[in-house]
Amino acid sequence: MATQNGEWVSQGKKRWQALSENTKLGIVGLAAVEITLLVVAQAELLTSDRERVRGKKWLWFFANFVNFFGPISFLVFGRRRSRQA
Repeated sequence: MATQNGEWVSQGKKRWQALSENTKLGIVGLAAVEITLLVVAQAELLTSDRERVRGKKWLWFFANFVNFFGPISFLVFGRRRSRQA
């Protein structure tokens, strides 16, 4: 927020064209990471047997759409690890 004539004025949203190249690269990079996490988590969920998933599969399916947190949570906490010696 900025002040104009002693009053707070919203600067509004920046347009894509107004962003710096580094900012654009950062946004595109984070979007690519988020989409990759979503695809990997959903593929793992949909190809896993029910016994290998902690909790309900349908709940994890929807939770995976929560930005970053959902897919990472499923990949870390939602899968049962096989015990191999």
